[in-house]
Amino acid sequence: LLPLRRGQSHSTVTDLDHEQALVLTCPGQYWCHRGGCPDSDFLEAFALLTPIVTAGNAADLADGGGDWAEETYQQLYGASGVDECSEEVLDHLEVMLSGSGWVELERATWEGGLEELLLRREEHCLTASYDPVTRQVRLVDGKPELEVMLQLFADDGVLSGGDGQETVDTGEAAVERWGAEILTAAEDLLRGRIKELPHLAVPVQGALLGLHPLADGTLRAPESTALAKAQLTVLLRTAGVLSDGD
Repeated sequence: LLPLRRGQSHSTVTDLDHEQALVLTCPGQYWCHRGGCPDSDFLEAFALLTPIVTAGNAADLADGGGDWAEETYQQLYGASGVDECSEEVLDHLEVMLSGSGWVELERATWEGGLEELLLRREEHCLTASYDPVTRQVRLVDGKPELEVMLQLFADDGVLSGGDGQETVDTGEAAVERWGAEILTAAEDLLRGRIKELPHLAVPVQGALLGLHPLADGTLRAPESTALAKAQLTVLLRTAGVLSDGD
């Protein structure tokens, strides 16, 4: 049994015949929605755990194992501190959707780390978001988001006209700033060629399990990518946004 340090997690075996692990995870003070854990000591637990931890460390040192707890933790969860090894959940989501004909229009990251992706397939738009703090993936009809983009285009001078005669500038400068796909989608929205996704008027969402536990929401653990893809597939099928056969 190892002491739980803030920002880390560990498993304890509770059954000698087969492992049943209880995983405790702390997201850390900079990601926790409560602002972190209160600074209070659990003296009763500390008194109970200290002899156990001391005996375990002594046995490990006698075997020449070194800091086995830290090494095991890093090996299991990929907590090596090498950012290049991490992968983004929203990247995998975009790749899976692109295989079903969805094209990325806009991507944004909001304060607090919330990531959002606006996509289009034929006459429909889809908004997909991912919160790395709560591990929540959310899918909802993207037409309202595209309507919000019209105001941004108007402020930027890309959208002009009024009284039902609005036009979208698709010139070279506008395309360079915003991208051809989203400008075309905005024009189609003005002409009534973008329809609602009625089955996604209410968001479909779920939390991904088995990701790296240090609360940055990236995929670092050895099996986290496979776990994330399997869960994303179920979520996308439930939302009805995958093509037949996917």
